Amino acid sequence: MKAFPYLSMIYIAACGLSGCVTVKVPDVDFLKLPEFREIVKNNQTNVPDVSEIPDTPDNVRTDEDWDGDATKLIELREGFVVPDANVAVDLRTQEQIDAELALLKAKVQAYKLDDPQ
Repeated sequence: MKAFPYLSMIYIAACGLSGCVTVKVPDVDFLKLPEFREIVKNNQTNVPDVSEIPDTPDNVRTDEDWDGDATKLIELREGFVVPDANVAVDLRTQEQIDAELALLKAKVQAYKLDDPQ
């Protein structure tokens, strides 16, 4: 009874491998296709000739430019001061905030009334 799993795995493997043998793969020769033949004959590729490739790119930043920008970023980072958390950022009174909120709510209601749906 212990041999049954092994024999069944061998049988399944044999069936699988025999199925792979019967698959017919078409022999495609791309040179026989007329579109490919025209491209090859007319050399209609987008690959530039080696003589057209520039030696060095024209739009590369110099080392001095990179160093200058890096120095500016370091100075900006070093000059950053974290604001004090105890200082109130918004200096408006509660009445001003409530008035602005009422104005914004009125604008929303006017927009909703103007909506054709």
